Amino acid sequence: MNILLSCPSNFSLKSNNLKKLGGVESLNIELAKTLSKQNFNITLATNCKKKLIKDKIVNIPINELKKNAKNYSFDTIVSSNDTSLYSYFNKSKKILWLHNKLQIEKAIRKKKFFSNNLS
Repeated sequence: MNILLSCPSNFSLKSNNLKKLGGVESLNIELAKTLSKQNFNITLATNCKKKLIKDKIVNIPINELKKNAKNYSFDTIVSSNDTSLYSYFNKSKKILWLHNKLQIEKAIRKKKFFSNNLS
């Protein structure tokens, strides 16, 4: 199963001091590692500079993923606080992972709680 974890933050799997990242970033890294150990194919999309692979996890820049979406296929997309990638992958199961009450309120207010074309 191919799973995309999207976390629109400025970090990569090779960032210095991964232990000092914020909660949403740390949770995405831990989820990626846990799912990878269970033999899922994991891609982590972040605001990083270049594509890299570490411990069987592919870390890809979100902008590169958007530009080349037709070259990728995901069974499931788990997106942290943002639905912008959903429209690029219509056939994927979509999970919006909101990390706190403020993010839920913000998503509803900005009409991003649901993507425009959920399948």
